[in-house]
Amino acid sequence: MANEKIPEYDDVKEEIGDEISSLLEDILQKSMAKQSPKGIEPEKNGGFSAVVNHMSQEFSPAAFEQCEKEFFSLSIGLFKPKTQEGPTGSDYAIIFELFNKGSDQPKISKTTLVQAKVGNVLIGKNTKGDVSFTDNHCKGQLENIEKLSPNDGFLIVYTDNGCYSVPAKDALKNNATGNTFHIPKSSLKVAGAVGQDLAICTCGNVKEISPVNLKVNRTGSDIDLDDYVAKLAAYASSKNPKIKKRVSKVIKITATLQPKPTPKLNTTRKFKK
Repeated sequence: MANEKIPEYDDVKEEIGDEISSLLEDILQKSMAKQSPKGIEPEKNGGFSAVVNHMSQEFSPAAFEQCEKEFFSLSIGLFKPKTQEGPTGSDYAIIFELFNKGSDQPKISKTTLVQAKVGNVLIGKNTKGDVSFTDNHCKGQLENIEKLSPNDGFLIVYTDNGCYSVPAKDALKNNATGNTFHIPKSSLKVAGAVGQDLAICTCGNVKEISPVNLKVNRTGSDIDLDDYVAKLAAYASSKNPKIKKRVSKVIKITATLQPKPTPKLNTTRKFKK
């Protein structure tokens, strides 16, 4: 069964985590360059997967041996902003899975939820390196992430100086002034660190939202990301009854039509004599 303790993996997971972190950092930095000023707002289902089956030259002999037996998959599933982001509170889900080579069933399957915003790195004397942004929806979105996966989700902030991550619960603590978030430098990590946390199993531990638990469709070992985000959003809606689906109301308009009066015709003609 997925997510059981694997002693031989525990011995090398820190090294594997560094590889996953580097991969995710590269993916997020490239995606940042393509974003509009409004930030991450995917217009449709989608995402991408990256299979990690290469070995770093800096791996220890134990890690090399482990990578001869296994491969790792990193996937990102994007939520539709109008129908799926609301119940999950998330822009995307990051999924890390570990497989035995030749198998399409993961031994480890972990997901963490991410809300992404655009912000600024501060340069003030007492705030240098801190990150700040204002957003009317972020607090509620992070609260939804916390309800769905307590102490397990992340906020990623895209800035001109790179992208940074902070646990959702910590970001909520730094929301003391209405809709403005001010996150101290000490709370921030590079965005790719989320991948490392997944690989070393310090996040992604809410099994109810994992692809395995939601019985997501697969092609071989590849997750059907459209199926996954749809099932995860449906699960989130069922767990949070306060978030109601949008209902289209039909308004009946009654109009009384009255025929226009027939204009009177002047049939009297005058002739000149």
